[in-house]
Formats: sequence, structure tokens, C-alpha cells
Amino acid sequence: MTSLTADTAFDMPAPQAASSRPLDDERVSRRLREATRAEHARAEAAPVMRDLFSRGLDPARYGGLLTALYALYAGWEADHAEFVRRIGGRPGWIYRSRAGALARDLEALGLPVPARFASPALPFDGAACWGMLYVIEGSTLGGRIITARLQACMPGVDAMRFFSLGASEPVRWPRFQRVLDEVLADERSVTRAVAGARAFFAAFAASTAEV
Repeated sequence: MTSLTADTAFDMPAPQAASSRPLDDERVSRRLREATRAEHARAEAAPVMRDLFSRGLDPARYGGLLTALYALYAGWEADHAEFVRRIGGRPGWIYRSRAGALARDLEALGLPVPARFASPALPFDGAACWGMLYVIEGSTLGGRIITARLQACMPGVDAMRFFSLGASEPVRWPRFQRVLDEVLADERSVTRAVAGARAFFAAFAASTAEV
């Protein structure tokens, strides 16, 4: 990974005129989706993820998944805290901590919140960080279905804050799509965002592979 100074590591892509957006103003999220299909498929191929999508999980396995995801997201949020701070809130969209939701879910299950975890090696430049956020935000799209399956498997268990993050805000994803269009307004930025998205998908796959 290219070495970046503290002053430049989180520089944001400069907004550009609409005419300079990639591929005749094509939606950036579509570019990212098309460029990361293989990585996305690998991230969802872990046995625990297949079971989560198809039939749900029992409490023990669900706790294992939450523990693995907490390590991933807590590491990302700690390493990229300056980026999250600098992007602030956008109209209709603000980053919501995944580590915080996962910690509360683990506590609700009576499981310890890991005090130590290994942070995956992920990019730090602003455009790549937006690509990672594309993966993080997109992962909430199936939250309503996943939560329903988990509730059927574990009735009465109040430990689904992480998977419910997007269910209560149906407009959250389209608003985030508009933010991506604004901040990734040239080909170089989109290329770096693709690299970031691929890196986060790979980290997700590695985190869940053994659950």
C-alpha cells in the first residue's frame, strides 16, 4: 500500500462538475457493483453467510458471527476514525457505527465484547474509503429479511441492532448513492473506490470464513 502522510491520508476527492463524472454521469454505485461482483460473491459464500441468508442461525453460531464482525468493523472504525470524522453528516445521511451496534448485540447475548482485535490491512485514501463505505452501507439492504429470519430462529432475543440498521431507514441507501455521485466525480476516484470496495469485501470474507 502506498505510504501516505498524516496530512494527506484522508484527503477527500474534490467535487467536480457534473460533466466530468465517469461514463456520462452513470451512477457510481452501479460502477462499483459491476466491478466488485466476484468479490461480493466470495464474501457471501462462507457457510455462515449462506445459512444466515437461507435459514437463519442458532444463538451460538449467531454469536460467533457477531464476534467476527465486531473485530472487522471495530478495527475499521478505529483505523479510519479521522476519515469518518472529516466526512461529517451529509443531507439525509450520516455514518452510523457498526461496532457500536455489534457491541450492544453481543452484550444482549451475554457474550464478551473483544477487547483486542487485529485490524485488517485496508487502504486509507479518501476515495478508497468511500469504496469501503459502499460495501458497509450496502450490507444493510437485506437487513429486513435477515432480521425476520433471525427472529424466527431466536424468538425473544433482542440482539439484532446490527442487521436492523437499514431496516428503519428505507431512504438511507438512495441518499448514500447520491453522496457517492458527489464525492467520486472522476475516473481516478472511482478506480480507487473500486480498490477500496474490493479490499473490504476480501476482509469481510476472511473474517467470516471460519465461523
